[in-house]
Amino acid sequence: MKKKNFTLIELLVVIAIIAILASLLLPALGKAREIAKKTACKNNLKQIGMSVALYEGNFQDYFPYQALPGHPDYSLWYQAIEVGGSSYAGKKHELFYCPSEIPPTTTRESQWASGWISYGANNWYLTSSANDGPKKVIQVKRTSETVYALDAIANYSTKNFYGYYHVYPWAASTLPIPGLKHENSRSLNVLWVDGHVSSIKSRYPYISHTTQVFSDSNLGGRFSADQANNKWDIN
Repeated sequence: MKKKNFTLIELLVVIAIIAILASLLLPALGKAREIAKKTACKNNLKQIGMSVALYEGNFQDYFPYQALPGHPDYSLWYQAIEVGGSSYAGKKHELFYCPSEIPPTTTRESQWASGWISYGANNWYLTSSANDGPKKVIQVKRTSETVYALDAIANYSTKNFYGYYHVYPWAASTLPIPGLKHENSRSLNVLWVDGHVSSIKSRYPYISHTTQVFSDSNLGGRFSADQANNKWDIN
């Protein structure tokens, strides 16, 4: 029997079908990959929350200490919970880096030493020595509605979208603020003081100014320190 070869038209039809299938599958695969990264980020925050709880249990319910540079006890909150090795975060630096974030072009150790981590703590109200800190967990009246840490952006004005170790609870383009790092810049993950983690969606598909991040209609309200019963203050 004579072997039949594919005609040019048949080959083009097969190639067209493969192209159509790829165009249908690739977006779905991309979405699945982003969901996986977002989930891994939430798991990071959950483990950080457990490490913070262990720290608090050993230090009379105080949040990890955040001293200012030049202070004799200077350290950053995420470094404080790694003191003692496996007692807290177990020296797992990767816990502090979100897989959805493109890190600075420096070594991980350099990033670690400089505060370039993905998650910014609620430094102003909870941990800073500049604001009569650190506070105790029992001082927080609404633990399930008060931010402990979340996805952060270092500097909006310079388009420095790497994370930073703390955030400010008000709009300032030159200061670290909450960062929309998931679902095509539409959501961020939050670790709350009580230890639970949630994802909050942005109303705006792309933030054009830092005031939009904190606007009452964007992240479900009360994300600006100017508002009463905001999600940063311990009262």
